[in-house]
Amino acid sequence: MSYITSIGTANPQNKVKQADIAEFMVRAMGLDQNDARKLRALYRVTGIESRYSVIGDYGRKDGFDFYANSPDMEPFPSTKKRLGLYREHSLNISLKAISMCLSKRPEFDKTSLTHLVVVSCTGMYAPGLDIDIIKAMGLSPHIQRLCINFMGCYAAFNGMKLADTFCKAQPEAKVLVVCTELCSLHFQKENSDDNMLANALFADGSAALLVESTPRRGLNLKPESFYCAIAMEGEKDMAWTVGDLGFGDLPGIAIVQPLVRDLSLPAVVNFLLKDPEFVADAITNGRTLQRRQRIEITGSESAKPAVAQARLLLAGQHDVEILT
Repeated sequence: MSYITSIGTANPQNKVKQADIAEFMVRAMGLDQNDARKLRALYRVTGIESRYSVIGDYGRKDGFDFYANSPDMEPFPSTKKRLGLYREHSLNISLKAISMCLSKRPEFDKTSLTHLVVVSCTGMYAPGLDIDIIKAMGLSPHIQRLCINFMGCYAAFNGMKLADTFCKAQPEAKVLVVCTELCSLHFQKENSDDNMLANALFADGSAALLVESTPRRGLNLKPESFYCAIAMEGEKDMAWTVGDLGFGDLPGIAIVQPLVRDLSLPAVVNFLLKDPEFVADAITNGRTLQRRQRIEITGSESAKPAVAQARLLLAGQHDVEILT
């Protein structure tokens, strides 16, 4: 069995209001009055109040540090410059998330970690973030480590699946999963619907999970099953490629319109546990992988059998099931 015994999150220090980012984008993308009106409306309907970034420029009107202080922001930052900033900031924000995660379990000895899984698709270098985390934390050089790169928004689930596999194979396994994304490094200023949408949604942050073979005192998250189905017809609906000026083509929706398609949902229903609940993705309609995970929160005692109807039991109950 595997249990998520603690979770920690972290963001960069630059917190920028969504409305201020919109004004930055109007200038950076060189929008005319009509397109500027569309962009501001888009930013309002996202429901996002503020976002975090390792780049402070998004909240400024001039005096930029990362982008060029020219009317058209040329020369635009190269991929090399963007990945240099990733290397500069990814470790610190990852360590903040790890610190929060482990601080919730003060009895946990970090030197007992057996596995490290690092997830990221917004930057890479070698020796990588995994090595830097091991050095910074003083972990054993013999810790088993694995990096999941360039798999997109669903990569964290693959990280959780790996941790679950490790714990089921090794009863003494203690796995640290670290997911760090610095999406704001890859802002693209070409005036397109794809860029307008991508620039309106993504930001920077990190999350860390401690996954163990046995539960600890208090609440624990227990993954019960994983499922993956590739919708091949959506292959080109979501893209993420490396270019000369950063990573681009996100989210890659060539046609901005409501989309209804067959995603073979019956197969998903048949595979998961009893009475799974499906919730339509409210933001990204082009994700190539449609996945649903079932997670149970348990106490330190053994989990009770799942009932036929999903439930959320509070007021002193130790068993809580969550469908996502």
